[in-house]
Amino acid sequence: MANPVSGEKEWVEIYNSSSENIDLNGWNLQERTSSGTFNTYALPNVILQTKALCFYEFSTAKLNNDSDT
Repeated sequence: MANPVSGEKEWVEIYNSSSENIDLNGWNLQERTSSGTFNTYALPNVILQTKALCFYEFSTAKLNNDSDT
């Protein structure tokens, strides 16, 4: 949710579709900007269970709303 309703927070859903648990410790979320640079955000230190999802919520607006990859 890179462009939420005014007053709402931005977030990313992460889904583990594999048959094994995944340790997100040390993982990063990268957003490629329109200028070709990357914004990098460290994911929380959690273990994502198989077939489960988690949400990474930004405390402030971080994601731009155009030309994302």
